[in-house]
Amino acid sequence: MPSLQIARVRHHPAGYDEKFELHVPLGTLGALLREESCNVFSVELGLRTAFAALWRKFGRNRRLIVHADLSEATERGRGYARLLLRRLLLRHVDRVLVNGASGARYLQTLGCPPDRIGRLPYASDIAHFQWIPDLPAHADNEGPLRLLYVGRLVEVKGLVPFLDRLANALRARPRQRVSLTLVGDGDLAAAIDAVDCPANLTVQRIGAIPYEQVPDHYARADVVVMPSLGDTWGLCVNEAMASGRPVLGSVGAQAVDELVIDGVTGWRFDMQAPLTLDNAIARMLASTPAERAALGRNARRTAADFSPERIAVRIIDAFQHTRGLPPISEAIPPATEPAVSVAGPRRAARLSGSARPPT
Repeated sequence: MPSLQIARVRHHPAGYDEKFELHVPLGTLGALLREESCNVFSVELGLRTAFAALWRKFGRNRRLIVHADLSEATERGRGYARLLLRRLLLRHVDRVLVNGASGARYLQTLGCPPDRIGRLPYASDIAHFQWIPDLPAHADNEGPLRLLYVGRLVEVKGLVPFLDRLANALRARPRQRVSLTLVGDGDLAAAIDAVDCPANLTVQRIGAIPYEQVPDHYARADVVVMPSLGDTWGLCVNEAMASGRPVLGSVGAQAVDELVIDGVTGWRFDMQAPLTLDNAIARMLASTPAERAALGRNARRTAADFSPERIAVRIIDAFQHTRGLPPISEAIPPATEPAVSVAGPRRAARLSGSARPPT
């Protein structure tokens, strides 16, 4: 389908630059007019969805569902013209699917009724990672604590400020050794190499690798880190948890906000509040192998509900909802079991709510 692509750079209020492409979908309207289906699934609240809304308006039995891949963190500082377009579009769609609660709150600020909003989080092929053994409850205390990051080495991922705070924490703990492996590439590589790290913190950049090799790195990790300043989701969180690894993550990534329960499946922090990062790092460094193993088992159970098959069912349910039909997901039993906080039974939590968003 022909489209015009315009390269743009947006300066986010959180202090990072975001490169993106503005797409002008030249062939969308013609394709929709030739489409015989009564159901259309569109992505994003842009021109493509505007054409789909026009198609929807002139058909009595047509339904339009939109996946809004956004969050409060990513949408801060958007311009007036974009906000106006989104407000208008939301009046002419049958249902909007968001990744998590943050996306839902953002849409409600634009006037979208809560009963028109559903959940469609991202999913990864969890079978690709389920072969990885659980963390041992009694690890070798002589080796370093092995941290892993998987993703692009770009400013929005918050790696440089995270490394600075981790380095400071380890200067105060000279006897504790930590290794951080970075899998991925990007224009922040030189800045990462320039971070002043103490002798007890080693940082290794692997670079980009084939996807088939990624599970091997999860298998060698004790904790997976995700210090994002703003991500609409963050699939490495799904992958880490499917691998049975706890996540040390920033709520700027919506996957962390939805899947990581503090003290149950990992440790949460806010990159905009450095003291919360320091606290999360300190708790992670003080954790025992047995505690990390328990977090990892809880994480694996959480990830089981986020398979591609289960997420696909949510799209079908959304169209069922627009036509007043019962959801097919009611016939599918939940994949999770109760998980217990490592802090004790009084903080036991069932993996529901933010850990398993409702349809």
